[in-house]
Amino acid sequence: MKSTSTSLELTRKRLFFVPILGLRKFAGEHGLPSTKLHSADKKSIIQWLIRQKDISLDALDQLFFDYSYGKRISLIVYKLGLNAKTAELRQRVLTISTEKRSETNRHIFDLQFIEIQEASQCFEIPFRFSRKRFYLSAETEESEEIHELNFGVAWVEKHGRYLALLCKDDYAIDLVIEVLRTEFSTNLVRIALPKEIVNGVFDITKSRRQVYTSDDNITRAYSGEKVYDKVADEIASREAADHRSSSLYTDKIGSCKNATFGVTSRKGKLYIKNHVSKTDLQNWSQDIIDQVLDALEKLSKENPQTGFEAIQASLTYAGIRKSRIEAVRGFIKQVIQAYQSSSEIQLPRDEQLISLLNDSDYLYPFGEAHLSSLRTNA
Repeated sequence: MKSTSTSLELTRKRLFFVPILGLRKFAGEHGLPSTKLHSADKKSIIQWLIRQKDISLDALDQLFFDYSYGKRISLIVYKLGLNAKTAELRQRVLTISTEKRSETNRHIFDLQFIEIQEASQCFEIPFRFSRKRFYLSAETEESEEIHELNFGVAWVEKHGRYLALLCKDDYAIDLVIEVLRTEFSTNLVRIALPKEIVNGVFDITKSRRQVYTSDDNITRAYSGEKVYDKVADEIASREAADHRSSSLYTDKIGSCKNATFGVTSRKGKLYIKNHVSKTDLQNWSQDIIDQVLDALEKLSKENPQTGFEAIQASLTYAGIRKSRIEAVRGFIKQVIQAYQSSSEIQLPRDEQLISLLNDSDYLYPFGEAHLSSLRTNA
């Protein structure tokens, strides 16, 4: 990129969105002496980077984009109901329009997919969007509106196993999923993260916070360093009796040695509080996603009843009406119980039930053997 005063100023402003640890790492790699590296503030490091003739504006802009997803970003995993070969899936992904979308909602507009690429494990679909923000003007004391630019990315596993979304805005997540559901002409089933799955991925003994909710809506929270060691018996009791609504952990994510991340169970949301680079996010997240799906498949084989309960709370996020879920959940439990006991069951010929039982996207956790049995009994 040819340097101009305008482009230089834009790059300088962008670099202020890069966390100080990211700036220090980049500056250290490009020759900033270690004696100055850890004492310099963000402004000083940016000024030093801008003055370096051997560092291009393109490289500095790439540094900004590597951290453009921001802090407290959410990772949400969807079952992608595609049985396409990699070549066919590649064609679908790479032909998604990169023009600004007409789709919008009351908070998000100017959604645009950008620079769709093929990575080693997945297809990357980065996107940008404008977010409406409202504030009270100090001059007029009236509500004013500004538009904030934000970024996110969708990852489509090459064999169609999952679609994962990294974004910090819930309204943008809803809009992107609505658009991609149409683009792929398939259902996207949001996977919840109950304790049965989370414990198969993260070590509960290393948690910093656990929040439980009982069937009568009594909430109990346990938090602090090494909290499990302090109240192990109490947590074990809650694990056996209650639902876990959320949990918090600390672990290494790439170059961030003490990253803090949490799990919101019913929403199936894993959020990262730290400002982590795109590369570190990708390496860590895709490993976690594989573990989540493996834990879900294992749970479903060992206990189909619990497997169904692990996703039924998230079915509303898949565009399925709550009334429809409620209408068939009792029948599905009867079928699962009959399957487990190798007994027969007579069910009414309910169109909603038959439709749901025949939809392998919705009943993904059970596997083909379970689905075959369910359909036969239905």
